[in-house]
Amino acid sequence: MNDKKMSLKASLLYGYITMLMILTLAFAVSLYTDQMLSSQRRRIDQTNLNLSHISLEIRNFNDYLDLFISQQQKDSVDNYKKSRANIKILLEEIREELSENEETDMYNRILNNLLEYESNLVRQILIRNERDLKTYDMMVEYKRLTSYMIQYSNLLINVYLEHGTRKHQLLTRDYVRMKTFMNASFIFIGILLFIYIGKAVRNATTILTNFSNTARNISNGQFHVEDISENSYQELNTLAAAFNQMKKDIKDYIEQMKEKAALENRLNEEKLKSAKIDKLYKESQFLSLQNQINPHFLFNTLNTIKLTAMFGNIDETMGLVDSIGKILRYNLSKKSKLVPLQDEVSVLKSYIHIQSTRFQDQISFELSIQEDIDMNKVYIPPMTIQPLVENAIKHGFRETEKGGLIRINIKESKAYIHVFVEDNGQGMRAKAVKDIFKEGNPNVDLGIGLMNIKNRLEIIFDKGDLLKVESEVGKGTTIIVLLPKERSIHV
Repeated sequence: MNDKKMSLKASLLYGYITMLMILTLAFAVSLYTDQMLSSQRRRIDQTNLNLSHISLEIRNFNDYLDLFISQQQKDSVDNYKKSRANIKILLEEIREELSENEETDMYNRILNNLLEYESNLVRQILIRNERDLKTYDMMVEYKRLTSYMIQYSNLLINVYLEHGTRKHQLLTRDYVRMKTFMNASFIFIGILLFIYIGKAVRNATTILTNFSNTARNISNGQFHVEDISENSYQELNTLAAAFNQMKKDIKDYIEQMKEKAALENRLNEEKLKSAKIDKLYKESQFLSLQNQINPHFLFNTLNTIKLTAMFGNIDETMGLVDSIGKILRYNLSKKSKLVPLQDEVSVLKSYIHIQSTRFQDQISFELSIQEDIDMNKVYIPPMTIQPLVENAIKHGFRETEKGGLIRINIKESKAYIHVFVEDNGQGMRAKAVKDIFKEGNPNVDLGIGLMNIKNRLEIIFDKGDLLKVESEVGKGTTIIVLLPKERSIHV
């Protein structure tokens, strides 16, 4: 498989991150332009306000100078100087704003020149400080000058008002155009991203449907179907490789079972009773029983993964893919007689995760393990506990729509490690319990049945009565696995 293929999770994550970045950028640009437009509006308003204050201050210092000349009030000179200073400050604050337009800049320069001339004239009037004809002429000139200053300040106000209004209209027009372009761009890119994400989900759903169809064929005994082909996503490629390997191993197991059956017939015909031949027979029988795998569970699991992916729950989909991957690897790799109980419980947790997702409120699961049990030192035949849970699901809750419960409890006694699988399902009559391990029993139908587990336990531990069934109609069923400590604990 190609290592450079993109992860399905990463592919969708990239799409979501890109969309989030575009949203953030659009918001940032919109916020910036709004602030810029508001700032420009405030500058225009402030300039208009300053110009109004300038016109008012010109009238004020004219009145102050009149009071000084007519009544010789010294406070009037101070007030005049304050008004004069205020005008200078106000003009400096708006100098840059007025220079943006030729007409406002011209009136501003005229007003500054008049103010300069006015300052020189007032200085001469104050120096003379006399009420004579010369002073009178100067005051007439001063009145005429202030009249011009008021006139030009009003002209400046009107011209700048037109300029500011026009400038704001242009900025608003450009802002609307830019925002329209941004919205159109965002919608276009958003459509592309939705198409991209939708295509990724559709591709994954198509691939999972292919998995499901192939699994259905295998569950019906059609082992010669084509391998699942390579696809665009790492996770599904890994699952495809494990799936194809499982199919191959099932075919190999069937051939092995045929060969072992032939060997058993030859052994029975030749009636070889030597210990070596008997041991080989038990080994062959054990492997034959162990290597039975249930493809129906795989078919149902792939349907669950497909539905989860269709609803866009990527994290749950990845979790289910990881769980089925663990179960497949465990089935394909654990070919020894015994495995640590820790490994068996680990794959059981993956199985419970899948079934919890599939059945939701219909069935819940509880797993309890005695704390002082060292599960790495306790050994058990592989695929022992999971089939018991599977049988509880299949046979205990056929008519249950809600409130089903399966408890798995692992305890230690003086001589055994006990594994309890208890359900609150429909239960069985006493006769049905008694007939479970009889040949031809219809309740032992699919997958690795109770007889299979019972035979494996008895073969590997060389002891009987290691699998017990307790059940009562309407109260549920409890299956107990006994692991002899003298044979199952390896230090």
